[in-house]
Amino acid sequence: MFDLPVQGNERDVEIPLLINFLTKNDVKYCSALDVGCAQSFYLPFIRNLVGHLSGVDLLFQKELAQYLDEYIVGNFLFEDLSMVDWVFSVSTIEHIGIEYLPSKLYRELQLEAFAKMLNLARFGLFITFPYGEDILFDGHYYSGNRCLLDDYLKIARGCKIKKIFLSTPDPKDPMSWREIPQDLADKATNFLSGCVQTICVLEVYK
Repeated sequence: MFDLPVQGNERDVEIPLLINFLTKNDVKYCSALDVGCAQSFYLPFIRNLVGHLSGVDLLFQKELAQYLDEYIVGNFLFEDLSMVDWVFSVSTIEHIGIEYLPSKLYRELQLEAFAKMLNLARFGLFITFPYGEDILFDGHYYSGNRCLLDDYLKIARGCKIKKIFLSTPDPKDPMSWREIPQDLADKATNFLSGCVQTICVLEVYK
């Protein structure tokens, strides 16, 4: 659809949805923050859509710097960040408190991260994360679940929220992703094939 390189994982559906989000909200003259800008393959596409693009991540990657107007290397939760028009985060929040900086309070830290993303956004937030059963993939990520999603929605109370759930029997096939109802997504077991198979996508508008 956007001539993006195939990743063989959930990015194949997340990134086109992110580009659609940015395009329909006409962010050409706006500022945006990418929380968890760990992969460079999609940033050239985003760079052409956003007036001023910032990124924050724990690790510095030289190849990312050329696409960012501001590159903040550090822990998102502790960085003093300026407000931007739009915030987006692609499959990042589920790693907070688990990878790199593990904590027993990973769930609370993820809720704190969601609240901070929302507070930093003047107009809205786009976020994706694995979704399904309440499972901690030790050392990797915490799968979003109905309870965690409900807490995210409580934080965003008063905002206009669009939520969709997408699933695939074969994450390596970018054409196999399909939207499913939440009751099916709630029961999904992720990582059966070594890749995420069900995700939640939230668009939050203030």
